[in-house]
Amino acid sequence: ATGDIDPAIRAAAATPLQDFLVEMESADVLQLAISGATEEIRLAAADIYYLKNIVSLKAATLEVSACEGESAELEYMAGKYLGGFYLSFTTMKTQAEVEALAMWGECVGLRVAGATALTTYLIQSELPIADLELVISTTDADAHPELLMAYEDALAGAYGR
Repeated sequence: ATGDIDPAIRAAAATPLQDFLVEMESADVLQLAISGATEEIRLAAADIYYLKNIVSLKAATLEVSACEGESAELEYMAGKYLGGFYLSFTTMKTQAEVEALAMWGECVGLRVAGATALTTYLIQSELPIADLELVISTTDADAHPELLMAYEDALAGAYGR
């Protein structure tokens, strides 16, 4: 079965899968996001589901979906899209607020939302690479994986500048 394939290979196949998923009906993509055979299929489908419905997304709805989605992957991707709302005018949160959310949000989806917004703040701040590396090396990955993700993504951006 698909689940027997190496996870790295399944992850590599997710991007081309999305090219196929974007052509499907939204309801069918949602069903795959709920019951796809592997985590990678569900995550790819969840991303496309929210992308296909982006014009109707609202922060309040995403906040609920981030904690009460129909699959862990839908919750995670709701958080990814919600993070963008936290940078917009009507629902803007400060860097301190999204950092606290990335650390202490009540569910994974909200912590992902905080981390997604925090990544943007960190990239815009142009913190020195050494500062980003210090936070990464001193952050407890088990206690705050989403916070670590934000700093790792910002560090990747800093290496590229």
